[in-house]
Amino acid sequence: MLPETHRYRLLFFVTVFLGFALIVVWRLTYWQVTQAQEMSAKAVQEHSLEQPIPPRRGEIMDARGHLLATNLPAEAVFMSPNQISKKNRAKVVEVLASTLGLPAAEVDAKIGDGQSFYVSVKRRVPLEVTQRLRETIEKEKLLGVYFEPETIRIYPQEALAAQLIGFANYENQGMYGVEGYHNELLRGKPGLLVAEKDTFGGELSIGYRQLTPPEDGASVVLTIDRPVQNFIERTLKKALEDNKAPTGTIIVLDPRTSAIIAMASWPTYDPNKFTTTKPEMMVNPAVSSQYEPGSVFKLVTMSAGLDARAVTPETTLNCKGYVEVNGVLIWTWNKAAHGVENMTQVLQRSCNVGAVFVSQALGRERFYKYVRAFGFGDNSGVDLQGEVPGFVRPYDNDRDWRMIYMANNTFGQGIAVTPLQMLNAAAAIANNGKLMRPYIVERVIKGDQNVYVQPTVVRQVISPSTSATMRDMMVNVVEKEAKGAQVPGYRIAGKTGTAQIPKFGGYEPDQTIVSFIGFAPADDPKFIVLVKIDRPAKSPWAQTVAVPVFNTVARWLLEYYKIPPTQPVPTPTPEG
Repeated sequence: MLPETHRYRLLFFVTVFLGFALIVVWRLTYWQVTQAQEMSAKAVQEHSLEQPIPPRRGEIMDARGHLLATNLPAEAVFMSPNQISKKNRAKVVEVLASTLGLPAAEVDAKIGDGQSFYVSVKRRVPLEVTQRLRETIEKEKLLGVYFEPETIRIYPQEALAAQLIGFANYENQGMYGVEGYHNELLRGKPGLLVAEKDTFGGELSIGYRQLTPPEDGASVVLTIDRPVQNFIERTLKKALEDNKAPTGTIIVLDPRTSAIIAMASWPTYDPNKFTTTKPEMMVNPAVSSQYEPGSVFKLVTMSAGLDARAVTPETTLNCKGYVEVNGVLIWTWNKAAHGVENMTQVLQRSCNVGAVFVSQALGRERFYKYVRAFGFGDNSGVDLQGEVPGFVRPYDNDRDWRMIYMANNTFGQGIAVTPLQMLNAAAAIANNGKLMRPYIVERVIKGDQNVYVQPTVVRQVISPSTSATMRDMMVNVVEKEAKGAQVPGYRIAGKTGTAQIPKFGGYEPDQTIVSFIGFAPADDPKFIVLVKIDRPAKSPWAQTVAVPVFNTVARWLLEYYKIPPTQPVPTPTPEG
């Protein structure tokens, strides 16, 4: 029999042993039962590689199939610093820096303490560069540098239509223009590779592998025509140089559908170099820039008056050179009295007093409704990123919406529009009164399917008969005043606009925005053009700045589209 002290000692050790055993059993139960699912997931995670597979972004083409945006194969270069030996570190840094054009200090910092599995070195590296890098790595027997396939988004036409197209950044995210608006359509859906990985973090060649392939993005065919786009860009640039103007815009629409044939603004940029481009250069002024349109807005005022039968082309007024509204004197543009004139002459002479007369015959509520019906104060719905709605002072009642607000609006002051809005409203006048939704994507290509975009009628703004009357009145403007817009053999319709530039408390005294909207042939329009030149130093008038530019564009388009003459071409009178 054991002494009592030995029994206590044995009991103590047995108790400790049993306690320890219970703790072990409890911990095993905890890890193997309670935490089994989590531990299994962690084990799988430690030994699994999940690698997203980028989709191929859809291409962008013009109406004739010319590539405007496409992709080139490239590779991303990355390192596994934990595989780079201390002996080879300096050589790896030297090779990567010299081949990829990176600072050596930047590459060395990426290696850091040498413990990381994965560090990105450079994205979107051309294949010819990565091939040279591979050859050097193999020659020097360097470990820890790897490659992943990807693509480079390129724009073969460089700056052509850049603000209209936009660009896609390194993360395949569309920015601005078509790339931004149609990003989800173009970008596609990424795939996923799930596989076992080796100790270095790469794919185990004989292990488990599951591949979900990417879904490539759709390609789009635009309504723009590359030769037309190229011509108006060159024409705009020359016009700005000739008139010493900093910025400007030209847009060409098909008035029957509001398809955008060409859209150019200056200055512009090369989307291939988006990383070094100022953000303000990327914005498309044709849809994002607001301005007071000036007298070209009289097209809206006169259309409304005629359509509501508040006036007829023969209605007359006696223009004394000014009219008083709410105690404010509104003058004709040259402060000259026109005397008795009818509505055709009001539009021809761009008479502010006559425009106010039309609006007063209409009344504030009806005038406001027509302005909104023409699309002002709302986005046009064009499929381009960055469109703004402009500004129309909201109307609630005649008491709050003062007569002076309406009077100023009649000749394009106190209201803000975008160039596309203004042109699209004029296109409705040319198109038998139908306001169309402007659009840029004509067709979507997904695999072997082609989906065509159908033109959309927004609303009937004015009647076909009012449209016909307005077309005749606009032809009269060109034949009697804006003669520089004429093209022999064709009836051209148009209207000038010379707008003051607002500043705090008034308008800039010596600066203007000049514009001209015209279409041809007047009786069956095939195109409508807006020319807008900002702050021309050579002359402040649309007649001498914007009209000649329109004439250049119109002549070229008539020849390019082989549109036959609509009236006899005058025969030059022989001399002597």
